Order: sequence, then C-alpha cells, then structure tokens
Amino acid sequence: MPQHELYHGSTGDRILAIIQQGVMLPNNGVLFFGRFESQYPSLFQYGADLTRGACYVVKVRVHLPDGTELKQHARAGAPIDSWTIEAREPLTCQVLELYVRPKGGGEVHRVPATKIPTYLEQNLSES
Repeated sequence: MPQHELYHGSTGDRILAIIQQGVMLPNNGVLFFGRFESQYPSLFQYGADLTRGACYVVKVRVHLPDGTELKQHARAGAPIDSWTIEAREPLTCQVLELYVRPKGGGEVHRVPATKIPTYLEQNLSES
C-alpha cells in the first residue's frame, strides 16, 4: 500500500476527528492536498477555524489503497500545485504535524503530533 506525506488545510474539529479515527473522509469522493512543504502556506485558506481564531494545516501520512492514486489537479481558486485523491472509502492516515497561523496573520508555528489534541482543546477553551 503506497503512502505519501501531504499537507491538508482543515478546521481544528476535523483535525481532532482525523487523529481520533485515524482516517480522512473524502468530501464527495475527493480529498485535496498540497504535496510539498513549500505549499502549506497556500492551504491555510481551507483551514480557517472561526471558533479557535486561527487557521490550520496538517502534515499527514496517507496510505493509498490499491487502485487509488495521487493526481495533480488544476482548478480555479485552488493553489497552483493542488493534488487530489479520489476515494469512496475513508483513507487511513497519521497526523504528523500541525501548522498554525494565528488570527490576523503573524508568525506560523508548528505543533508536533503528540501535542496537537491538547493544543486544539486548550485553544478552543481560550477563544
């Protein structure tokens, strides 16, 4: 089963669900990603979390079932180098790192995988 390390913008609650369930759920059969670390800043727009007052991108290791592949995808409004995985079933994955951009901009900081749940839960209670 091939695996890829990819970047995905999402809200804090969805990131917590990914960690708890160990899977990513396709939306209408598709998941969108950035493939390279240099792309993650353009993915914050998909991880805007009004409840927590920040934007999030996760680095994930995604396991692709046989017959599933990572494809480059161009569409209006998406980052230039977008990638998709078409899948009808949840994809097994591990969250490796969280990138956080605070409300109003500012310096992006990273949260290691082991500290993400606590970070997101504390951030929710402080907003």
